[in-house]
Amino acid sequence: QRTIHTVRSEMMAKLSRLPARFFTDNTPGQITSRIMADVSGVDDLFSDGIVSMAVDSLKIIGIIVSIWLFSARLGLIALALLPLIFFITRFFRKHMYAAQLKNLEQLGRVNSHNAESVGAIFMVKLFCRERYMEEKYCHELRENYRTNGHVILYDSIYAPIIQCIRAVV
Repeated sequence: QRTIHTVRSEMMAKLSRLPARFFTDNTPGQITSRIMADVSGVDDLFSDGIVSMAVDSLKIIGIIVSIWLFSARLGLIALALLPLIFFITRFFRKHMYAAQLKNLEQLGRVNSHNAESVGAIFMVKLFCRERYMEEKYCHELRENYRTNGHVILYDSIYAPIIQCIRAVV
C-alpha cells in the first residue's frame, strides 16, 4: 500500500508540473483513465506480478529439467520450440499493448464525455441537445466496445496457440 501511495503522489506531482499544452491535447477523461490504469498496473505488478513471475520461472526450469531427464531427444525438441514461442509471444505482446493503448484512449473519451455532459447539463437542456449528446455517447461506447474487443481477441488467441505448441511436445 505504501508503494501505491508513493506512486499516486508522484504521479500527481508530475501532473502538476506538466505544461498547459498537455491538458489541451488530452481530455480530462483520458488523463484520469491513464492515471487509474497506470496505478492499477503498478498495483497488480507488486501484489501479484512479481510472485507469479518467480513461480512461473521456477516451473519452467523444473519442466525443462524434467523433460531433459526423461528424454534428451524430447528436451531438444522442447528447446527447438522455444524460439518459436518467443517470437509468437513477442508478436502478441506488441499487438496486445497497442490494442490496450487504443482501448485506454477510447475509455478516456467515454469518461470525458460523461464529465462534459454532467458539467454542461444545463446548457444541453437549454438548447435541447439531449438527443445529440446521447448519440455521441452511444458512438463513444460502441468505439470502446470495439477497441475492447481487439484486446479480448488477442488475449483469446494467444493461449490456444501456446497450448497447441505444447501439445506438439
